[in-house]
Amino acid sequence: MKLDILAIGVHPDDVELGCSGTLLNERNAGKTVGVIDLTQGELGTRGTIETRYAEAAHAAQILGLSVRKNLKMRDGFFKNDEEHQLRLIAAIREFRPEIVIGNILDDRHPDHGRAGHLIADACFLAAMADEPLEQNHVRKHALALQAAHGCDLETAALRVFSNADGSYGANVNQLIDSSAWGEEDELADAFESRKCFAYG
Repeated sequence: MKLDILAIGVHPDDVELGCSGTLLNERNAGKTVGVIDLTQGELGTRGTIETRYAEAAHAAQILGLSVRKNLKMRDGFFKNDEEHQLRLIAAIREFRPEIVIGNILDDRHPDHGRAGHLIADACFLAAMADEPLEQNHVRKHALALQAAHGCDLETAALRVFSNADGSYGANVNQLIDSSAWGEEDELADAFESRKCFAYG
């Protein structure tokens, strides 16, 4: 199944908490959207694996997801290694997304940061695979960026954009709370300017 947007979260509910508004907006704009949960969240202190699957299915229905898949990596113990990268690369190739959204690279919860690096590395490695472009949209976009900007393929394959190193959050809420904005576009510009740092 070909997706426009693939959101990947380490635990069931990470995607809902992190980017469900974006997914709803894009789905309402006609995009096909899917979610991959890396783990079943089995170490969580609230609920069971069964309740997490039920909640994930309900959320998938509300979000209008085309697909939701759980890779069943071990919660708390998965690694950013060849075994886990290959599993995630296979899923990325299965869904051929135009855009991948993933966990933040640095977070107080160790799973979130480790998952962010796993997602970034899997996307990068998928872009490096020498295969037909109709099978690998990550590579297709990296090659197009390389041609457009005259950079090397490694730079063009960067797929992780976040805050400046050491900062956390977009701080748009501070603009809202202080009413220090006039137009909605100012909020979007503030968000964009704080999330424009590429990592790879």
